[in-house]
Amino acid sequence: MEQSQFIALTMNAFQLFRTIVPIETGNMRYNATNYMNMGGLSCQIKVDANIAPYAVYTNAPWRSPRWHGKKNPNEGWVEGGVELIAMYLAQSLGGRVIKE
Repeated sequence: MEQSQFIALTMNAFQLFRTIVPIETGNMRYNATNYMNMGGLSCQIKVDANIAPYAVYTNAPWRSPRWHGKKNPNEGWVEGGVELIAMYLAQSLGGRVIKE
């Protein structure tokens, strides 16, 4: 795979991931979620905690009495996003995802 193909594929994966990042103000989705080409056939997709320090709480179960036992509607979105990217890449590359 050429570098340009890799970048196009992984940028598409990044855009797909970004669509499931919870959005209230847009900060976490549009400012904190970033793609970085690491050179070669390597990249990084991350949510920057310096920009959105609350990001970890959007993925976690709600335990505070403040929520009166309600479930976090965004709980598990990070894991869901990773699975979504894995399925996209497998489909694009003719592979399959195996969960262990």
